Amino acid sequence: MRLTFPYGDIGISTIKGTKKWDETLQVRDLVTMRLLAGYRTQLAAAKEIGVGRNTIARWESGARAPNADMIMRLAELYGVDEGDIVRAITARRRGRETA
Repeated sequence: MRLTFPYGDIGISTIKGTKKWDETLQVRDLVTMRLLAGYRTQLAAAKEIGVGRNTIARWESGARAPNADMIMRLAELYGVDEGDIVRAITARRRGRETA
């Protein structure tokens, strides 16, 4: 699967049900994590973890931050470490504060 973003192409391949991330890719935002995990819509991801689409939208925009339980669920869903989720949330919220 290949996704095109304004800052370049991102590739992902699936091997026996696990995702192999491009080693050069450093995912820094929740939207990219969701898309690379195969969830094209916020609604699809929301249904998997039992929240509403608006909740995912608020997390992705930095308007709200998920609690610890949801951070763990997102990390599992997106196939990343909890630390990656926390860094993405922190970076987005910092961006909102300076805007």
